[in-house]
Amino acid sequence: MRFLGLFRSSSSHRRSRKRRSEPGLTGNQDREAAANNDEGITPPQPPPAQRQPRLQHHHRPSSIHLHPYNNDDEEPCLEASSYAPVINVYEDRIEELGELMAEQGRCLDEVTSRSRRLSTENIMLRERLSTSMASKPVSSVSPAMSPLKNIINSTQKKSKDEHNTKDAVLRFKEENSILIQQADLLANELTESNRLLAERDASLASLGKELSLCLEKTRSLMKEKKAWKASELQKIKEVDALHASVKRSSTLRSEISQCLAERNELEAEVADMGSQMSSLASTIERQTHELVKMRTELEKAADKLRESEQRSNLAKQESKINSDISLAQQDQLRHAKAHNEQLDHNLNDIREKLADSQLSQHKLQTMNDSLRADFISIVCWYIILLEIKGLAERHSSQTTIWSKGQSKVVAAMKEKYNEENQEQQKQIDNLMRVNSSVESENAQSKRDLQSCQQRCSSLEKLLGSLGNDHKNTVDKLSQKVTETETQVEASHSMERELQTNVSVLEEQVASLHAKSKEKEAAQSKAIDGLQMQLLSVQGTNQKLSARISYLEEDAEAAIKVHAQEKRAMQLVLEQKVRELNIECEALRVANKNEMAKTRHRDELFEKHSDLHKSALDQLSAEKKELTAKLEKEIVDEREVGRCLMSKVQELLGKIQSLTEEKYQSIQQNSKLHSQIEHLEKIIANGEDRLSHVGKQLSLSMQDQQRRILNETELKKELYNARLEVERMTRDKSTHGPIA
Repeated sequence: MRFLGLFRSSSSHRRSRKRRSEPGLTGNQDREAAANNDEGITPPQPPPAQRQPRLQHHHRPSSIHLHPYNNDDEEPCLEASSYAPVINVYEDRIEELGELMAEQGRCLDEVTSRSRRLSTENIMLRERLSTSMASKPVSSVSPAMSPLKNIINSTQKKSKDEHNTKDAVLRFKEENSILIQQADLLANELTESNRLLAERDASLASLGKELSLCLEKTRSLMKEKKAWKASELQKIKEVDALHASVKRSSTLRSEISQCLAERNELEAEVADMGSQMSSLASTIERQTHELVKMRTELEKAADKLRESEQRSNLAKQESKINSDISLAQQDQLRHAKAHNEQLDHNLNDIREKLADSQLSQHKLQTMNDSLRADFISIVCWYIILLEIKGLAERHSSQTTIWSKGQSKVVAAMKEKYNEENQEQQKQIDNLMRVNSSVESENAQSKRDLQSCQQRCSSLEKLLGSLGNDHKNTVDKLSQKVTETETQVEASHSMERELQTNVSVLEEQVASLHAKSKEKEAAQSKAIDGLQMQLLSVQGTNQKLSARISYLEEDAEAAIKVHAQEKRAMQLVLEQKVRELNIECEALRVANKNEMAKTRHRDELFEKHSDLHKSALDQLSAEKKELTAKLEKEIVDEREVGRCLMSKVQELLGKIQSLTEEKYQSIQQNSKLHSQIEHLEKIIANGEDRLSHVGKQLSLSMQDQQRRILNETELKKELYNARLEVERMTRDKSTHGPIA
């Protein structure tokens, strides 16, 4: 499970591995190196010639990067910003695949180096075995001439050692053959994995080229889109300028229409000013009549309101009474429900009693069965059984009749209370309806009263405004009258000096007559009061008649002077009227001139409107052409977008196929790693066995060296024995005849 951690590690783990001080070894490889150092084996270091090309080849697709800005204008691309995250995700995936493939290559390089190291060690062991096998027959040769015991012991030991060495050699050969087969399998798997890696590298390179082509196409399309957007912005600016001209023309038209409306309003005001003075009196009379009618209507509405309030109060009282009745009925219903609950409780008790009676009946039946079982006492107990059955039937019939009667009584009580409840609910519903109708009538009457009050207030406002206008006109006329009176008073200065009291009375009478002419019938009461004053003044005049007779001549002279002054004033007034008529004629001429000017303006406006219509038609035609062009451009852009989307979908399909291949490669890598782990386990077992065999070989070599030393000693002893035997033979040969 050492190599699976490399493929299942996260991106943070990859970054931490990249930041390590030793870039050639991962964390698991550090552990392997430490374990190998503990075992006394040097860690495998793959040559850089095997590792560097794969890394370069796997990192080629990562160089494809879509820059969010254009290289020519250095402006942000809209479409590039939308496709940038997708392409970045794909680039990250490709980089991860490259990293995984690089790590896989590293692991495979390590495995190959390790297998090579094992093969070299196996070759060395084979050579040692061959040398040991070559040296064994020489060492196994022993001199034939030795003492019997030593020879027998040595031969037995040698046979045992030879047997043990043969078994060890056979085991070692078998293990060595297994290791050779495993190394061959590993070499084949390594070649297949290298071939698959080369194919995937080629597919990744082709995909990188396709991605670069697609990116170039997208950049060219984005440039075209920028050009189209620039042209579109220019056209939009032109359209905005046309809209501004249209708005200006509409403002000019509105100003001309306002001028015409003002002219018409002025003409209407000039026409209305004459009609308003004549219609003021009639409107005042109408409004007074309407006020009287509205007051009567208000009184009627107030009476209706009072009646509706009385009805509502009565309805509220009735609703309170009905609510009290409903509460009482609800209390009765509660009592009835409690009574029903008691009845239900009694029914449950009766049912329990029935169950007890049924149990007793069942017991009796069991007793009857037991009695029936007793065949001997059937005749004796037959009468007793009949009586017991009769009693049980009577009891059951009585209980059923009583329960039926109780259920009927309960049902009747329930029906009765339900009917009473329904009647009370109907009464409550009727009262609620009456209350709602009364409330609606009350609300309607309030609305009518509010509308009448509003109408009265509006009429009072109109009357106030008309009264103010009338007062203004009356004040103007009174001012003119006062001016004339001042002139008359200036002319009557001599008359006032002569007849102070008479002048005062005449001024009062003249003012009363002027006011009576202006106010007409409305000031009749004031005229009656003045008549009373005149009667009192006439009494005083009778007293002063004697004095007036003396002054009549002077009064006649003053009257003549007054008549002359009146004639002069009339002439002055006639001259003023003539001047006013001349001014009116001048105003009419000016009005005619203004009408001619307005006609000329109307003609100019018609010409301007025709020009404006023609300009609008041209603008609408140009606008239609622009819209058609823009629609065509939009359709073309949509087609381009569809093509881009189809290309993106194709790329997505390819990327999906790549992801599938990636997952397949990951699965294959996992399988290979499992196989590699299995092989590593086998190799570890082989190494353990080899170490054990090496130890055994070292022990056997030590034994062989000891044996060689023993053999040399034995040879020396044999040589000495031979010398002694020869000497003995010589001695025998020399001393034999003497003996």
